[in-house]
Amino acid sequence: MTPNANANGDGGIAYGSPVTAGVAIASNSKDSNLPAVAMICQNISGSSSTKSTDVLVTSTATQITSASGLANQTFTFFREDCSQGGTNPPTTSGNALVFDANGNVTVTGTATISSPTISASTFTLALNGQAIYDATAGKYTVFNAFSFVKPNGSTGYAVIEHDAPALSGMTKGVISVWSQQ
Repeated sequence: MTPNANANGDGGIAYGSPVTAGVAIASNSKDSNLPAVAMICQNISGSSSTKSTDVLVTSTATQITSASGLANQTFTFFREDCSQGGTNPPTTSGNALVFDANGNVTVTGTATISSPTISASTFTLALNGQAIYDATAGKYTVFNAFSFVKPNGSTGYAVIEHDAPALSGMTKGVISVWSQQ
């Protein structure tokens, strides 16, 4: 996969094979031609649809390893398989991650784990690679979070969610992105 400038000169990026879709999640303050966060999707063998396989984050972003670093942030844009809301047609209706002043998380919608709340301590563990087990959905979830500078100088945030059916399969499963656009 080699990213190149779009041939039409619009400032966008075209990804080479095997990438079949890509979506810019947030703008990059350092280079207007590159996103701060981007989701890459490919056709997976045995699947009839495009699947999110990678999330690219600018090297100037800062990884957040404590839920307190996300205090008072709300994420209402959910993307999975390069679709907003993880659905086709795209929707964000009802999906949200809401962090309180202490970093505790309230989860709404059906796009993520089925637990309606996650304590700041549990979310911090998940930000550091310890999977949360969701017995209702029968899956494990880990998170990565990043802050980055937006073109207007303000701070933007993104939370990457990775779900898998087994701890031994955390490199497989579903990858999605929560953002604040």
